[in-house]
Parts: sequence; C-alpha cells; structure tokens
Amino acid sequence: MPAGNKINNAARPLLAAVLLLLACLGPVVGAHAEAAKENMVKAAFILNFARFTEWPAEALSDTDTTINLCVIGDQGLVSAFQSIDGKKIGKRKLHVRFPEQKKSLEKCHILFIADSTPASAEIITAVKGRPVLTIGDRTGFAEQDGVINFIIKEGKLRFEINRHNARLQGLTLSSRLLRLAILVGDK
Repeated sequence: MPAGNKINNAARPLLAAVLLLLACLGPVVGAHAEAAKENMVKAAFILNFARFTEWPAEALSDTDTTINLCVIGDQGLVSAFQSIDGKKIGKRKLHVRFPEQKKSLEKCHILFIADSTPASAEIITAVKGRPVLTIGDRTGFAEQDGVINFIIKEGKLRFEINRHNARLQGLTLSSRLLRLAILVGDK
C-alpha cells in the first residue's frame, strides 16, 4: 500500500470526527448568525424610533449634543448596537452605552432591555415617570410598563406601542410611527 493511503486511512477517523462536529455545530452557528441579524434589525428600528420620538424640553437641553441609548442585555447585543453609535437624530448624535448598574441609568433617553435581562422590572421601575423611551423584547413588555416591545408576528419582526405608557413617560410619538405599530394597553 502506498504511503499516501496510510495517511488517509489514519486521518479518516479524525476527518469523520471533524465532519460530525461541524454537522452538529452548523445549526448552532446558523442560530447565532440569525440572532446577530435580528439584533442588527432591532438596532436599526431603535434608531428610527428615536427619530420619531419627541422628548420634553427639560429632558434635552439646548446644550445636549447627544441622545443616550442605554442597552442592557447579553454581549451578543454589543456589536449590533455599536453599529448605530454616532448616527444623527436631528441635530444630535446617538450615543450608545452599556450600563451595568441601575444607578447608571440617570442619563438614558432610550433604554433597551433585552429579554435575557434579569430583574428587568426593577430596571423599568428605576426610570418610571422619567422621559425615557423604554423598549423591550419580551412578551407583555408594552402591555405592562414599557413603551415599545419587539415581537415576532407571522415570521417577521414587528413592534407594539403602548401610547398610555409613552404619555406617562412624557414622550410624544409620531403618528407615522404609531401607524406602523400594533397598539396595546391604551387606557
């Protein structure tokens, strides 16, 4: 038997193991890529939500040059949301932050709380009654205390808006944004 065949025969179990591993990891890698793509779409949506939201005058003074978006969730969100950092919202720039403590939420104008976030109710309570656009992606978020909630409907990413909660936060949402939303929780 030629030497080349001996190497091939010796490498076959290793090659089979690598192929089996790749076959098992394929769905995981695919799922990770899908989650990353969904996070990029959410970030783009949030940028547009900011463009169609009006904060009260005291929330954004004339000297403020930024609108602060605070993102709370797992590390998978970082690259998606960094892609919108510095984008223009009117005359201001969006500044994306990733606070780790509730007390760091004081300067947030927009707060995105990922479904994977523990104690999200406590985080919402920390900004309740302040002019903060709260956005989530868990079932019932907008029906409870949130303003905007991402949902999957008919296989597409959509969003719900609770106008009552927006008013409680002192925010005015554009009618163009409201027309695209699924309205929930109005009282």
